[in-house]
Amino acid sequence: MCCSRVAELMEQLHSSENKGRAEREALLDHLHELTTESTAAKLENQSVKVKLRNRQKANLIRISTYSLCFFILFPWAAQLIKM
Repeated sequence: MCCSRVAELMEQLHSSENKGRAEREALLDHLHELTTESTAAKLENQSVKVKLRNRQKANLIRISTYSLCFFILFPWAAQLIKM
């Protein structure tokens, strides 16, 4: 009787350990998925920021070029702005 109770408790212990191990592995897999998604989102965010910065620089260059062309074509306009 005592030996069967010990065997039953040992079986419960092994079962609990197996369940705990499976849960831990599932949580680690989920954590890995979340980390991967987070990293991908951060990389995408950085890419978008770089593209935005490049567009802003291009727009500034375009505005400067248009302004320069305008004042070359219409030099009298610079005098109007100084007024």
